[in-house]
Amino acid sequence: MTITLASLATQFLERPGLSQNTIDSYESTLMPLLLIKFLPSLVRQADRP
Repeated sequence: MTITLASLATQFLERPGLSQNTIDSYESTLMPLLLIKFLPSLVRQADRP
């Protein structure tokens, strides 16, 4: 079974009982990782005619 980093991050952040401060903190940590992973493919798609 394969799970994407984005799916894992979403499941992690949607756990019940997390305070908004905790969610904000984790999002600020995880977002750069997701961008590093997916930004190159998004740039390649944007460069296509």
